Amino acid sequence: MFVSEQAYAEKLRQDEIVYARWVRRQAAIRERDAKVRRFWLGFGAILALAFLAALVVAGWLLWTAVGLGVLAVPVVVVLSIAAAVGGHRCITIVQHWH
Repeated sequence: MFVSEQAYAEKLRQDEIVYARWVRRQAAIRERDAKVRRFWLGFGAILALAFLAALVVAGWLLWTAVGLGVLAVPVVVVLSIAAAVGGHRCITIVQHWH
């Protein structure tokens, strides 16, 4: 099947129009994505900073109100459980002598 030069030129012109439209759409998508990423990164940083500040304040209040002894209890419990579950790792070495 043969296509005339005029039909071929029209097809190329249509392809260029479609491609230019695609390029503009991709640029708009990239710009919108960059704005959204920038917003959520800033929002997440603010939330993380607020969360860390709340943890520090709660820890300081707990430290001053209760004292070190009560704060050490959860640490000891967690470490005891970890030691019981993890157990010990014995390595048996067999050495062959001649």
